[in-house]
Amino acid sequence: MKTIIQQSPSQFLVESKSQPGLMHVVRKHAGQWQCDCEAALHGRSCWHLRSVCEVLTADEKQRRWERTRLA
Repeated sequence: MKTIIQQSPSQFLVESKSQPGLMHVVRKHAGQWQCDCEAALHGRSCWHLRSVCEVLTADEKQRRWERTRLA
């Protein structure tokens, strides 16, 4: 798993697979998630954006579990 750093609720840094040490910015802009990697800039799907979506989904599942446990 590569490094993923949440800078704010709408912005993450995700480490590049092909260029270790390079961080790509994934941010929510105008309601849409965007990545600054080459694939995304050319309209292709990128794993950076998918990785952020997985983190957000896992976080939401954790919050739901905690709410039901505390209820």
